Amino acid sequence: MGKPSKKDRKIAIIRKYLPNCTNTWSVYTYGNIPRKCIDGALASYSGRIEYDDVLGLIDETVSVLF
Repeated sequence: MGKPSKKDRKIAIIRKYLPNCTNTWSVYTYGNIPRKCIDGALASYSGRIEYDDVLGLIDETVSVLF
C-alpha cells in the first residue's frame, strides 16, 4: 500500500488529539460526525463547507429545557 494522503495524515492527527481538547463536550472525528451536527454548525458559521471536508468537530451545543 502507498503513502497515506495528506488528508489521511490530518485525519489521523485529529483522531489522536481532538478528544484531549475537552472532557465536557461531544467530540467527533472524520467518518463519525453526525450529519445533524455538521448541518447545525454550517447554518451558524459557514454554509460553504462540504460534509466530507470536516475532519473534526467538538459539539458545544447547549440545550435549554423549560
